[in-house]
Amino acid sequence: MGFYIRSVGITIIFFMLQGCQNLDIKPDSSISNESYWSSEADAESALNGLYLRMRNSFTVHNWMYWFECRTGNISGGLQPGGIQSFIDNALTPNLTDANWQPFYTVISLANAIIHNADRITFSQPSRKDDVKSQAYFVRAWCYYNLVRLWGEVPIVTAFIDSDNHEQLFPTRSGIDEVFQLIKEDIGLADDLSPDNTPTEKSKASRAAIMMLKADIYLWLARVLGESNGALQVADRAINEVLSSNTYQLAENYENIFTQDDNNEIIFSIYYDLLENSNQYGSLLGQSRSLVPQAYQNNPIPVGSNHTMQFSNLFYERYRNRTSNDARAEVISQDMEISGTNFRWTNKFMGEMNGNIRVFTSDTRIYRLAEAYLFKAEILAEQGQFVEALSYINSVVKRAYGMDDFYTSVSNKEELNNILLEERIIEFAGECKSWFDMIRFGEVFNRVPSLAGREKDKQGNVLYFPVHVNSFSANPNIKQTPGYE
Repeated sequence: MGFYIRSVGITIIFFMLQGCQNLDIKPDSSISNESYWSSEADAESALNGLYLRMRNSFTVHNWMYWFECRTGNISGGLQPGGIQSFIDNALTPNLTDANWQPFYTVISLANAIIHNADRITFSQPSRKDDVKSQAYFVRAWCYYNLVRLWGEVPIVTAFIDSDNHEQLFPTRSGIDEVFQLIKEDIGLADDLSPDNTPTEKSKASRAAIMMLKADIYLWLARVLGESNGALQVADRAINEVLSSNTYQLAENYENIFTQDDNNEIIFSIYYDLLENSNQYGSLLGQSRSLVPQAYQNNPIPVGSNHTMQFSNLFYERYRNRTSNDARAEVISQDMEISGTNFRWTNKFMGEMNGNIRVFTSDTRIYRLAEAYLFKAEILAEQGQFVEALSYINSVVKRAYGMDDFYTSVSNKEELNNILLEERIIEFAGECKSWFDMIRFGEVFNRVPSLAGREKDKQGNVLYFPVHVNSFSANPNIKQTPGYE
């Protein structure tokens, strides 16, 4: 059952959040303490609204611009639009999609749930804990992405219920302070989460919480150099996921993307024909106006435009890295027609609604293959190379058709190279590669537009600038050094 049925009665939540623009976080009477938070049904509606807000706040471009386009693995399509600034890592404060506001729109509702759930009497106390756990999970996910994209960011944790609230015009907080909040939030999500797993992959199960926790603590260990047990926290979290009997690796790579209920998927963002059928896969399909009619959706999937595609660099370094990789044509295909090369992905291609393709594939956030590769990464950090290879081989078996594709490595550098390249291939187009390159310390080596730019923008070239609208909305916000 999708959000369409569950969301009846919560539409008001979206209207009441529309006034929250660019951290001009004004209170809204629609969710004041006196008028809204009075029953368990209110909390359940708000939680459903949180996931819809998580989907609807981020435009179709946000995902790819934030997490993929800066890697060198994406190039402009036949109708590229404004993608080149991201490909070139030449970001400016006026780029529409370099704006942090969508995250704060989601955070504002998470804050409302966290602060008001305790006012409500639930039929079962464990249900209240679950609602709060999911809200903490979503808030942690938002701040985790914010701090990695912008560095110092404003922290807003309060339920803004008055025009003179102290958090109404926040300043940017330091990276360490933001990560402290993230650790607290994912810790509370962990503590409050029930043992049972929700049947819907579009809600935060305990396994989803553990995946995010492992993700966070791997970043703390490998990027921020936190040595006080961060790697061990990540290991415990991922071990819990791997010991679950709920998930299993799909035998066929293509099925992961054609079946939204595939048992490999741990957490996803829900799309549906009746609500939102514009998942970002539409950017990687082909343009209906360009593909000859005889080939439209047979075999070339078409949508409204062709903004981006996998680059030649991606083909040469990753897609064609190993012959007979069963993932290759799922990730990307080419067909030349009358001198024009049409390139598209077979991931996230949705479904046909009559003769029109609608992009209703769910966005995969975490799947079991990543748990295996997180475990391999942890083992590599611990110097357990043979064990790490076994987890990599478990994932790539379906790609290469053999149990032990990788038999040995001579050092940690070689193992990390294998891990990073397999992650880039396995999760191509799934919004993982940008952060993977940073976590593995390879972003300046592998991204052509970043070569030799380690000190560019006063050392902040990997971060987004603050969008120009944020300054007019909040005079306490300062621009990232190097982008003034």
